[in-house]
Order: sequence, then C-alpha cells, then structure tokens
Amino acid sequence: MRLHGLLLIALVTACSSESPDTPTPVDDPSARPEGFDFSFDSIEFTLEPGAERYLCTTTQLTEPKNFNRWKIGDYQTVHHMFLANDINPKDGPVYECPELFRVTWMPLFTTGAGHVTLDLPEGTAFAVDAGATLVMQLHLVNASDQAVTEKVTVFGKTLDATEKTADANLYAFGTTVIDIPPKSQHEIVHECVMDRSMDPFVIMPHMHQLGVETVFEVGDTLDTMQVAWQGPWDFDNQALIPLDFSLRQGQYTRLRCRYDNPYDVPITYGESSSEEMCFFSVFAKNIEPLNGCVDLTNLDLSGFQQP
Repeated sequence: MRLHGLLLIALVTACSSESPDTPTPVDDPSARPEGFDFSFDSIEFTLEPGAERYLCTTTQLTEPKNFNRWKIGDYQTVHHMFLANDINPKDGPVYECPELFRVTWMPLFTTGAGHVTLDLPEGTAFAVDAGATLVMQLHLVNASDQAVTEKVTVFGKTLDATEKTADANLYAFGTTVIDIPPKSQHEIVHECVMDRSMDPFVIMPHMHQLGVETVFEVGDTLDTMQVAWQGPWDFDNQALIPLDFSLRQGQYTRLRCRYDNPYDVPITYGESSSEEMCFFSVFAKNIEPLNGCVDLTNLDLSGFQQP
C-alpha cells in the first residue's frame, strides 16, 4: 500500500498528556555554540534517584526557519531526545508524554544519550513555517543515587532562503503485519517497488523492545538485492543515522526486522513499547512530505481524521 500525506499514522503513536502551568522556554542567543543561530531549551526539571519520565516542552517560531544542522550536548538524565514540528499542537507549553511519538509530529532530529551533531547536505534543510510549534520530547532516566536537576538545550543552524537548494522530507518503508511467536527468534519481511527516485542522506530504523536487527536491501530485481544498510537495534539508543545512497524508480526494496521474543505470549503490532513495530524511514531531498510504501493491512483507519 502506498502511503500518502498524514496516513503516515503507522509510524507514530498517540501520546497521552497533562499540561502543567509552566512558561514556554526562551531562545537564548548568548548560550549558543559558535556557528549555531538557534537554541531551544527545555524547562528545568529535577529527577529523583531511580525515576523515569517522558517530558515534552514546546516553543513557537516567530519566523520561518530552514534548519541545516542540529546539536545536543551530554546530559546525565537524557535517555533519548526527539525533536519535531507539531503540525496540530493540542497541549503545552509543557506536558507529560509517556509514549514515543504522536501522529502530528514531523521528525526533525532524534538521538540517544550523549553528545551528537547532525549535519544535512549542503543547501539542504528542514523547512519550518513561521508560527509552527516545535516539540522537544525527553525520555529521562536518573540511574544515580542522587536527585539530578538539569535543563536540556538543542541547538540549530539555519540557512537563508537564498541558500536553501533542497528540502529535507521523510519517506517510510514498513509494515503493521506483525505476529512474533512466543519464545522465538523471528523475522518480519516487507518488500516494495519504488514509485519514485530519491537520494536519501539520513535513515531512521524503528522497532520496539524486542527488536534485534534491521536490514534494508535494494536491487533491480528480487534476485539481485544487495544490503544497503544493516545494523543492530537498540531500543535505548535510537538515532538518526547519516547514510548516502540512491533509490531509483522501479527498484525493489526489502526491509527485514528481526526480533527475539522471550515471553510466553505472541507479540503483535501496536503503539505501546511492549508491542512491536517494523519501519525504516529515510530523509531525502525534494520529495513530497510524509510519503512511503507501508503495509497497513491490519490497521483500522476508519476513524482516522486528518488534523
């Protein structure tokens, strides 16, 4: 099934929320490293020993931005960070969001723990309109025996409109047809024929806690496929991965998601991290936003309404 527009729902999940009365963070030019012209602060938070929290902070852009580079430092409590453009914000400025994604979040940057810098190709940028709401989701874990107080900052570098030669957008592969038998190692396979040509520069595999490995293959025929990317899956260290390769219209692709289910019950597709997903997204230049080739066979979309 070809996936168009906001039916990329299969890639994302609803996020329950509460909205504390907390002010929106302020972009602070004095705190930016050299070469960066944008910063986005979370609220200051305190995490008690052994505590875990999903915290979302939002900010609204007053002018259009073309983001070409991202950077985050090393924080004691950050387990992973996810930054997105929320095209239909309903909460904020700060709220609890214990799930991984929301259907209206358009990914801009994500990483696990530790210092990370992501550079887009020259002239390529994530275009975000004036008035847009950015959301920073933090999965916070305090593994120490002391309370920790932190404030997380994501830095961005932008291009002038005259410098931007290509838009960065998302194209997704994957399937919701997942049934992993109990007490087994299992592989889910999704095949697709490309309906367009593109040159991806960043990939984003996605599974949940039972995921072991992702393999993405490409070839002119089913019999001549070669591995374009293969890597272990770590639910606790999810990230955008820079990778330059080409996909051409008419080529065959195959996504393999490998799992290890130690439980006595089968695991199927679902939005909870205790269920499973099998997706492989790529960011590429100058393609329509939110497209892909995803099998939604067992997903009920009858009640889905576009925001």
